[in-house]
Amino acid sequence: MNEVMEKICLQKNLPIRKCTHFKTKCKHPDEFITSFSFKSNTVEELKNILNQFKKTKKIIEILTHAGYIDEYTSKISSQDSRERELIALKQAKDLGVFDDVELIGYDYFN
Repeated sequence: MNEVMEKICLQKNLPIRKCTHFKTKCKHPDEFITSFSFKSNTVEELKNILNQFKKTKKIIEILTHAGYIDEYTSKISSQDSRERELIALKQAKDLGVFDDVELIGYDYFN
């Protein structure tokens, strides 16, 4: 499976998370953070994550499932948790938590 993912990643010039075990140079974020989604859906957790990487040039991906919840996600999470994520993300934006952060999408890697 990993060989297929790596081949598609390189052919389509797509970024992929957790690809450090590949032998080639697939594009990927430097860090993949799950604590906001699975540990604490709070503005404070977002601040902690951002402060941890503030003085680095690393590209971090912060996992959120704030949108559509598929069958798999519903088994490992809850609608309440997703609503807390949305509220925290909006509050963080309103409080200026992201003002010093360059937000990018996956198209940045292409």
